[in-house]
Amino acid sequence: MRPLWRDLIKAVWAVAPLQCPHCQSALRPVATLTRPETVGFFLRLHALWEGLVNIPPPPDAPFDIDTFEPIDPPWPAIREWIPADATDPLAVFPEDILSTHWVPKEIRLDDERTLVLDPS
Repeated sequence: MRPLWRDLIKAVWAVAPLQCPHCQSALRPVATLTRPETVGFFLRLHALWEGLVNIPPPPDAPFDIDTFEPIDPPWPAIREWIPADATDPLAVFPEDILSTHWVPKEIRLDDERTLVLDPS
């Protein structure tokens, strides 16, 4: 079971997010603010606005990702490690199932679009 967000905040910040810091009474949600301009207005109203934060872009990877080539698993060695069992359908190791070059199923629609079926 996932922990509640209030328990996570209390564990990290050592404050109860649903308890008033002044009178210790229980707080209740009044509204959910999602628009950036509304959030900024209330932060400025309560003198909590610190301005926009400029986050620098992440550094480049320490290696060139495009130069790596995919490695096919060593299926003959794997077949030796796993005993073949006639009742086990996966013991056969069909090459089309274990291929690293998977292509999703595509269905052409009437309006010249393609529907790609991805089971993930």
